[in-house]
Amino acid sequence: MSRFPHSSQLFRLFRLFRSDPMRTLPWVWVVAMTGLLSACLDSDRDPHPDQVLTRRVGVFKQFGHAMEPLNAMRNGRKPFDRAQFQADVHTLDRLSDQPWRYFPLDGNYPPTRALPAIWTVPEDFQKAKDDFTGAIDQLSQTAQNGSEEQVYKALDRVSESCKACHRNFRR
Repeated sequence: MSRFPHSSQLFRLFRLFRSDPMRTLPWVWVVAMTGLLSACLDSDRDPHPDQVLTRRVGVFKQFGHAMEPLNAMRNGRKPFDRAQFQADVHTLDRLSDQPWRYFPLDGNYPPTRALPAIWTVPEDFQKAKDDFTGAIDQLSQTAQNGSEEQVYKALDRVSESCKACHRNFRR
């Protein structure tokens, strides 16, 4: 048996295309247009005029990209490099005040994964933001001259603040 169960069918289609391209060309066109049409009719498009959902998702993705090398050092997948660590922490610090402006009162609309609690219990969300920014500030200070162990403890605090916010305010 072949490793690819449908390989003989694909081979037959390829032979058909080589022998009679005019017969298979309409099918190729239909498949290409279907892909193009589905890309144009993106159901996850951000309907808000200021694109707040798209912008906050973008900032949070930047957080994730900055956290990846830090966690790789934390988990031993990369050796600890203080200069690189500080650069990535600086990125986190720079981003730490950016996403919150993208949670306006009219910012709870599909396809958001944010829970209504952000808007119905704003004091809890504010506390979570304060915990996060405090953890980032502590990490920034510790990254300057703290020991590797202290830096990793501060990083763990940032990760915990992220997880807590996801548990309470995200689907």
